[in-house]
Amino acid sequence: MVEMTRDYVLLAVLALMAVLTVSFLTLGIWLYLKERRIKKNSINHILGEVVNYSYNQSRAPVVEYEVNGKNYKTALRYSVVITTSSTFKPIKSKVKGDILDTKLRIRNNSAASINMTMQEAFPLGSYMNVYYNPDKPKESFVERFAPSYIGLVFMFASIIPLCGIVLITLFS
Repeated sequence: MVEMTRDYVLLAVLALMAVLTVSFLTLGIWLYLKERRIKKNSINHILGEVVNYSYNQSRAPVVEYEVNGKNYKTALRYSVVITTSSTFKPIKSKVKGDILDTKLRIRNNSAASINMTMQEAFPLGSYMNVYYNPDKPKESFVERFAPSYIGLVFMFASIIPLCGIVLITLFS
């Protein structure tokens, strides 16, 4: 009786790990293919107006553009945002390197910091290049394509439950 209960628990754990593996892998592939599709199909160009700034770490400009009488919004995206802080740095944040690079490096003061970098580089009302998919205008990017690595992260994360399945199978 105890042996049968142990087998059911083991089977349930293996099933859960299999579901996690398939879910992570499916989500990762879907996100990866979506990114590739946006890059490949965003062939039309239009100028969009900076109307706001994102609330994430980069404070990237949000750009509004119009296609076929309908307004859309998208933000300048970065693949990676690296922030380095020190109490010895000036209060005003600075960007190291090119502000349009896909990797954004921000230096700021850890005690008090004012990040006005994006507002100064891309003021409200200024115009930026938007590339969009003519069939799905919501699929777009600003200035240059910045790949997201989240799909790859999910694909690699699917290896963890897969390793668990292998280990449980080997040692049970």
